[in-house]
Amino acid sequence: MNPENRGARPLVIGTIVLVVCSVGIIYLARMLALARIAEANPLRHASRLRGIPTLIHYRELDWRLPPEEHSLKMAEAIGPSCKARLCPNMGYIQAMIFDPRDIMAFLEAHAEPKMPVLLLHGRHQTAAVWTQLLHSSQMIDNARLKMAEAICKDYACRPVEIGPDSWGNDASLAALDREAGPTGKVVLLGESMGAVTMWRWAEKHPARVAALVGITPVCDLTKIATGPWGREARRAYGSL
Repeated sequence: MNPENRGARPLVIGTIVLVVCSVGIIYLARMLALARIAEANPLRHASRLRGIPTLIHYRELDWRLPPEEHSLKMAEAIGPSCKARLCPNMGYIQAMIFDPRDIMAFLEAHAEPKMPVLLLHGRHQTAAVWTQLLHSSQMIDNARLKMAEAICKDYACRPVEIGPDSWGNDASLAALDREAGPTGKVVLLGESMGAVTMWRWAEKHPARVAALVGITPVCDLTKIATGPWGREARRAYGSL
C-alpha cells in the first residue's frame, strides 16, 4: 500500500466518525427539544385552565396550519368559561383584525379597574408593537394600538418583553414572572406566539389569573414544531 494512502486512511475514518457523531448529537438535541415542546404544548394542559374566564379571537383560514381547529379544541378543553369568537372575514387580512370593543367588554366583566393587563407580543416582534406604530400601512398595527390605548384608560396595561422567538419557552415565562410580580391577580393578553407564554404561565399560576385573552393564538405547539416555523420553535427549546 502506498504510504500516502496509509496516512490518508485514518484521516478519512476520523472524518467519517466526526460527521456521524455530529449528526447524532444534532438528532439527539432535536429529539430532546421536541420532547420539551410536547410537554409544553398548551393543548396538553388546557384542563388546568378550567374555570378561568377566557376569550379567544381566532382566524378561520390559514394556509400554514389550521388555527380554527386548534382554538376550538382549546376552548372545549377550558370549558364553559371560555368564549371563542371568529375574526371578521376580510380576505387575506382577516387574521389581522380584532374588535377592541369585544375585548373591552370582556375585561369589564371579569377584571377589576386598574388591574394589571399584561400584553404579550407575537413572533419576530418586541413589546414595542403595543406602543409604537411600526408599519402605518398595516391594519393590524392600528387595531393593536387602539386596543392598547383603550385598555390603558381603565387598567394598568403593560407590554411585556418576552423575546422575539421564544415560543413560550422557560425564558419567556421568567420574563412574565418578573413583570407579574410575586403576588396579585393579573389579566394576560397574548397575541399569536405570545399566547403560548400566556397559556403556560396561566397553567402554572391559575390562582393568579383573573382572565385570559388570546388573539389569533397559537394553541398547538407540536404542530408548529413540525411545520413552517419548526426551526424557530425548536431553537427556542434548545435545538435546530
